[in-house]
Amino acid sequence: MNNVINDSERDEENIAWHEQPSPAQCERQEEMTTHDFRKPPATTGMFRRIPFEKVNWPISCFLIGTFIISLTLVPAYVWHFGINWFQAALFFAMFCACGFSITLGYHRLF
Repeated sequence: MNNVINDSERDEENIAWHEQPSPAQCERQEEMTTHDFRKPPATTGMFRRIPFEKVNWPISCFLIGTFIISLTLVPAYVWHFGINWFQAALFFAMFCACGFSITLGYHRLF
């Protein structure tokens, strides 16, 4: 009547316990095996995980629109008017200030 478990038996029990998949892994495995490749691309892949109902659409449209406008109007401005030294220096100063502020702000977050 020896109730002492030796190290090899304990290791076997731990290995057996760790090898069992969690419920989330089982659900994910079922999703992977029952995937229907005929679905449109917007419902599969990374877009499936985006919570579109939580997106603040006015702000998102403003930010995306500003980006698209800057991609089109900045090259047109440079083509018609050119760039002088002050604009180049101001760009690099703001680029560095923005990079430092993001870096320091993220550092303070954690």
